[in-house]
Amino acid sequence: MKPHSDTFTFLLTNDTRDLGTLSNPIFNINYLQKKNNYSRITCFIDNFQAMLLTLSDITNLIYLESNLNQLNSYSSKSKGTSNILFFVNRNIEEHASSGTNDSAVSYQGSTTPIEIGSLPESISLKLVKANGNSVDMDTGGNIFSIKLRFVCEYSSGGCGCGCG
Repeated sequence: MKPHSDTFTFLLTNDTRDLGTLSNPIFNINYLQKKNNYSRITCFIDNFQAMLLTLSDITNLIYLESNLNQLNSYSSKSKGTSNILFFVNRNIEEHASSGTNDSAVSYQGSTTPIEIGSLPESISLKLVKANGNSVDMDTGGNIFSIKLRFVCEYSSGGCGCGCG
């Protein structure tokens, strides 16, 4: 049987979260026409942008942590599957006249597959510094947005809804 797929895309921003805080937002996910028998689920990060206007330290390496555990991965931190979606380096712009730093990070991984075991009912996201501390998104004008795409494969036998 030829495999078919459903594709779900979500644009999420930490200031339009359902639960949590700006630093650790949680999004309730609604799937239209979701089937029950997906044989493979792959997540892609089509785009990620963050404005980190009031970050006072000079941490350059930041990663995005989530509740999406990647199959066939390993994290030395958790001693299990990895929940880190990607790493980014900050671009810091110093303003000598005002004594402030502005920075932004971006990531595009539209061809980098992240295989997960099941579609989540909610997604939690958190920017984390290399030392393990969360990036403070609650202060000032710090914001991020991410576009996630889930490609869910299923067999063409029947209608795919699990009815037989």
